[in-house]
Formats: sequence, C-alpha cells, structure tokens
Amino acid sequence: MYFFALGGLSLASLTPSPAPLVDIGRIGRAHGVQGQFWLALFSGEPARYESLTELWVLGTPYKVAGSSPQGKGLMLKLKGVDSREEASHLTGLVVQVPESAVAAPPPETFYHYQILGMRVATTDGRELGEVVEILETPGNDVYVTRGALGEVLLPAIADVVKNIDLAGRLITVEPVPGLLERGEP
Repeated sequence: MYFFALGGLSLASLTPSPAPLVDIGRIGRAHGVQGQFWLALFSGEPARYESLTELWVLGTPYKVAGSSPQGKGLMLKLKGVDSREEASHLTGLVVQVPESAVAAPPPETFYHYQILGMRVATTDGRELGEVVEILETPGNDVYVTRGALGEVLLPAIADVVKNIDLAGRLITVEPVPGLLERGEP
C-alpha cells in the first residue's frame, strides 16, 4: 500500500476507494504554475471524462478542480495540487476512477481492463492460460496469453474469439490452423 500526500491533502480527508477501480490514463507533464497537468488517456475519448469529480492516484482520492479536453487527453487540475512542482511529482503515475464512472461499452465490445486476467480455453476444452497483455494493432487487438503452452498470441477477431463470458471470466477461442503448433527453432 502506498501513502502519498501533496499540498493541503491530509489523511483525514481521505475516503476509502470504491472497488474496483479502473485505470483511465497516465499523468504526463505539468502545465503552468498552478498545479495543472496533462493526462494521457488510455481510451481516445476525452469528452467522456470531462464530468469527473473525483479520481484516484496511488490509492489516494483527489477531487477534480477542473478539466478540459486537449487532443487525445485532458488538462486536469486537482484540489490539493497547487504548484508545478507538486504536479511534476505525479508524472508517470496511473489515474483511476470507480468502475461505475466508466460508460458501458457498445454491444459486443469490451474494455481492456475487462479482458485482462481472464482465462482462455479452446472450444475443445484445452486451457491456454490467462490474458496478461493486450497489444493494439491497426487491424485488431491481440490477446497475449500465458499458460501451459507458454506465451500464445491470439488475434481478437471473430474467426478466433468465439465467446467472452465476463461473469465466468472465460474467453473461448477456436484457434486457426497453425496458431498453437510450435515449430522447430
């Protein structure tokens, strides 16, 4: 567990974090002299986060004093972060919000945080492991799984991914020929 205090934030003002929290972006450079900073969002829709009133950094809640969309991110000002130096100390940290603050994705689409950690099995019942990373490519995402077969890269396309059961935390796949076979080095 981390404890991180800045400016006027005291332990008495901390509220317990709701479970679960979702990563929405990474803090970039400080901006100006009053504690503003750039937030690079993990999704490309900054307008959906304009109405945030509270967010978490290293498990610490911060009230949002102001935000505005800037390209593919947000310019943020947090209460208790009142100088460029204080904002600079946050650079590189991940910002989180309660899952309830995240808009539902369109039908048949999923956020990365929903997929990461899910078990993966083939339609014939072979366990492939769990999704440990998602690679974004121009054509489609690629689920990186680790398990009994080592690391397997699964393209997130309809020909391969047959079912995603969020409640059961299971992805069922139909590997295309050659996907799971290991050649000689």
